Amino acid sequence: MRRWRYPAAIAALFAVSVVLVNPYVRGDGNGYFAWLASAVVDHDLDFGNQYRHADPLFRQAYLDEAGRPIPSALTATGHLKNQWAVGPAVLWAPWFLVAHAAVRVQGGDPQDGFAPAYRRACAVGTLFYALAAMWLSVLVAVRLNLPRSAAMGAAAAVWGASSLLVYTYALPFHVHALAAFTVAWFLWYWLAGGRFERLTQWAWWGALAGLMGMTYHVDAVFVLVVLAPALDRWRAGERGRLAAALAIFGAAGVIASLPQWIGKLIVYGDPLVTGYQDRFYWLEPKLVLLSLSPDHGVLLWTPIVGVGALGFLWVARRRRQLWWLAGACAVFYDVIASYQNWHGLSSFGNRFFVSLTLPLVIGVAVVLDAMWRRGAGARVVAASALLALMAWNVGLAFQWGTKMLPNRGGVDVEQVAAQQWQVPRRMLSLVRRYLTDRDALVSEIERQDQQAWDAPKQNR
Repeated sequence: MRRWRYPAAIAALFAVSVVLVNPYVRGDGNGYFAWLASAVVDHDLDFGNQYRHADPLFRQAYLDEAGRPIPSALTATGHLKNQWAVGPAVLWAPWFLVAHAAVRVQGGDPQDGFAPAYRRACAVGTLFYALAAMWLSVLVAVRLNLPRSAAMGAAAAVWGASSLLVYTYALPFHVHALAAFTVAWFLWYWLAGGRFERLTQWAWWGALAGLMGMTYHVDAVFVLVVLAPALDRWRAGERGRLAAALAIFGAAGVIASLPQWIGKLIVYGDPLVTGYQDRFYWLEPKLVLLSLSPDHGVLLWTPIVGVGALGFLWVARRRRQLWWLAGACAVFYDVIASYQNWHGLSSFGNRFFVSLTLPLVIGVAVVLDAMWRRGAGARVVAASALLALMAWNVGLAFQWGTKMLPNRGGVDVEQVAAQQWQVPRRMLSLVRRYLTDRDALVSEIERQDQQAWDAPKQNR
């Protein structure tokens, strides 16, 4: 019965919290969602109809006041630009299609892909995938011989004390909860898959790699862990079989990511063009700022990442497989530190690191296990510390979402800490509005976003 406790807890959390998911397509989410809504509803990849539904800040970058495409926003093929990955649309597709069928049968909501039924279904899908990421993380932690109780406690702590919380409930149409799932699925298949002696294992793993990279391009960094089983086969003298395995892995990855290649070919005329024009400064990585800057430094905003990193490095030193995963995480860190928008722009915490949910759960589980072995007093200290981190994160998320602190740029840490004491009182009234008049609340926050965006322009 004990092994069913966690699935039951996951199902209970899903059922209880599904009402909290905000079915609001905002910011980058417009780009991700447009691939799906345009393909299914309009049977094309002309995103004009979809971008007209977008929030003002997004819409004004692509359409004029009359709703016509801005010439600079058109590609060489005459399509509106869409730099965002296609993978999220693939993951949302089952949920969207169920809603589409229901809308067509009932005839209540407009069949435009943006009626409440569509958005609710896909937002619930994001919650499902985020919880699946936590489940896979627990399974891997247990596979590594960590106690199930420590793994479950770590999953609960990461759920409440990391940026995943915001990108699951408040911004479910951003990619990050889905990225956490695809990375966790890819890593789970490897860490639970044994020696990878069958070619079919390499094919399935390659397909998961394709889905992972198609969902969030930077997560393709984790394909580096393929070197671990590859070197095992090389040292065993199975070089011909290794070549076949890698060929199958690569072919499966390409086939699984065909929606990405086809979509970009239609929109940009070249399957290898993503549409991103951002730059990477490989010789000037912001290694320290990425962790400690008030401008969304990952350790400053979400200190549980530091706890998880220490625990993961501790367990990795005794397990060769985890060396490779630690190395891939280090490369991921360097890539983000070299990115021109390393701070994530309008980000809660440093959103890029939501992808590292699985290694984070493992690391926190290691710390919990070490503390729990020291007796009742240490258990109380560990539990209290994790609850404090969760409370801090929820309060910070509230401040960020209600504009008590700026979405972009650095924050005054002392001011943020002082404002945390105001959160419980203000949260009561906001939760009531969130549950009873969510659309009006979101519209108010949207207006505040627009005002904050326009203010610097007016002051020039």
